[in-house]
Amino acid sequence: MKTSCLTNLIQLYELIEQTTSNTIVRNDQLKSIICPHSSWPNMIYEIDTNPTKLENTIQAIQSRVSRNKLPPYCMFDSNLLDKEAFEQFSSVVSENRYWDYMEYNLNESILLQDLPHFTVKQIQTNLEILDWVLTMENSIMKGRKLDPELFLDLNKHDDVEYYLGYENEIPVAGSMLFKKDDIAGVYMIGTLEKFQRKGYGSALTQYVLKRGFELNCKKAILQATNVGAKLYRKLGFTIEGRIELFNLRPNL
Repeated sequence: MKTSCLTNLIQLYELIEQTTSNTIVRNDQLKSIICPHSSWPNMIYEIDTNPTKLENTIQAIQSRVSRNKLPPYCMFDSNLLDKEAFEQFSSVVSENRYWDYMEYNLNESILLQDLPHFTVKQIQTNLEILDWVLTMENSIMKGRKLDPELFLDLNKHDDVEYYLGYENEIPVAGSMLFKKDDIAGVYMIGTLEKFQRKGYGSALTQYVLKRGFELNCKKAILQATNVGAKLYRKLGFTIEGRIELFNLRPNL
C-alpha cells in the first residue's frame, strides 16, 4: 500500500505535540494541530468525509473556524479524497489550492554546489535558531510570525535539524529536516527576497539532501507550490502525489 502524502508531515505534527506546549485536537470529525503563538503549522486534517455526514461536518468545522477555535485551512491527500467529497468541499470553501507532493531517492551521496560567498551550516545554538526563525519569517512566511519556543523545543529532538545559508556570514536562507524511519522530510525552505535568484535555494536543498543520505534515509520528501515544484524537479525530485488545501473560513 502506498504511503500517504501526509504521513511524514503528520508525524511531525505529533512530535510538535509531544515536544512543545502545543496541542492536537482530536474528535470524531477531525484532527487539528493548534499553535496559538505561531502562524505555522496550524492545520486541520483527517476530516471524516462520510458522505452522509459531510455537510454537517463542514458546517460544524466552519462554525468553530469562525469563532477562532480551529485554524481555517484543512488538507487532504488527493488520492484519498473521493470526487464527491472534493466537489462538496469546493462548493462551500472560500479558497482551494494545492501542494505537489515530491520525492527524491537518496541512493547516492549528493554533489554540493560551490557558490561564491555562500555557505550552509547545520545550526544548534539558541541564538542561531532565533536567527533561523527570523529568516523564515521574512522569507517563506512572508512576514507572518513564528513562535521561537516551538522551534527551540523541537531542537532538543535528535530527529530534527535546522540549516542556515549565509552570504558573507549574513543569514539569508534556511531549511529544516525531520527524519522519521527512513524518510527525510524537508520543510521550511526559504530565501530572503533580496538574495533570491542566486542559486541559494537549490544549494541549500542539496545540502539537506546530503544530510538525509548521511542519516541513512532512503528518500527525501517535501510539499511544494506550483512555482517551487519547477525548481525541485530540476534538482531531481519527482511529483508523486497532490495535497489539496481548503480554506474553511465561512464566506461573509
